[in-house]
Amino acid sequence: MIPIYPCAAVNLTLETIVEAVYHDLGAGTIRSVAQNSIKMATTLTNYIPNPRVLWPTIRPTYIFLTTLLATIQCVVAAPAVLERRAPNLQISLRETHKKTIRWHFALIVHAPGAATRTAQTVYEHAIDEKCMAFDDSRKASSSTEQITVTATLLSNGAPDDDTLRNRVKAIMKAVPPASQDSIGTGVFQNCFDFTVEAVRQLNANGYISADDYQKFRAYYDHDNYAKQVKDKTNAGTMKYCARGIANGCTPRAKPGAKGGAASPKVAAKPKPKSAGKPVPKKRQS
Repeated sequence: MIPIYPCAAVNLTLETIVEAVYHDLGAGTIRSVAQNSIKMATTLTNYIPNPRVLWPTIRPTYIFLTTLLATIQCVVAAPAVLERRAPNLQISLRETHKKTIRWHFALIVHAPGAATRTAQTVYEHAIDEKCMAFDDSRKASSSTEQITVTATLLSNGAPDDDTLRNRVKAIMKAVPPASQDSIGTGVFQNCFDFTVEAVRQLNANGYISADDYQKFRAYYDHDNYAKQVKDKTNAGTMKYCARGIANGCTPRAKPGAKGGAASPKVAAKPKPKSAGKPVPKKRQS
């Protein structure tokens, strides 16, 4: 045992440093080993009176400690890199204004446990002018009661969250929305049907497991839910979409500056002298 700097309070030696490191390592706290070793190395440097004289003696232990620290840093850093790259997302069914004329269904894609913590992008079929259209231009917060079913998305080869989210969005966006003509007949695919078909397609394409898909199916099929939704909402949707029906239906354009839908470009009309009540756009929450 070679004392490096004896004093009244501390008899710090290279052997005690190594023993302390292994003590921490035995306790299973690799991260604290790195931190403690760095502190000890700093203390050692401060206490050495003449490093050039002692260097031949401490060189082997110095090499050992630096190698140990490098190894620990690799062990600590590697899982963090893997965690950043591995996709880890969930998809949830969002249900609002339950059993009212504004009853609405949408899907959100989020980090595990984040469905109700922060506002999320809402993927939905919403009424746009006089037809239904896919929309992802808004974010909304959700309560625990509004999140009815949640499933873990399978990566299916996606290397990261952004790639997985974009692939899932592409599948949802490909679900055909209801046209003005079909809405006029009273037989059309509503927002509820959009989520049903989107989840079915995600399962068919390997992004939702069979077990999780059955969770969605159980909720969709319970208590004749599809009929309940149509009975409550179809009449209102048909009435709203029939406004100015002769003008046709223009699907939603790209989102505007504030995240809302950008209206098609039309020639400006002169404003009437007396301002009446504008017809509000049907936006779901």
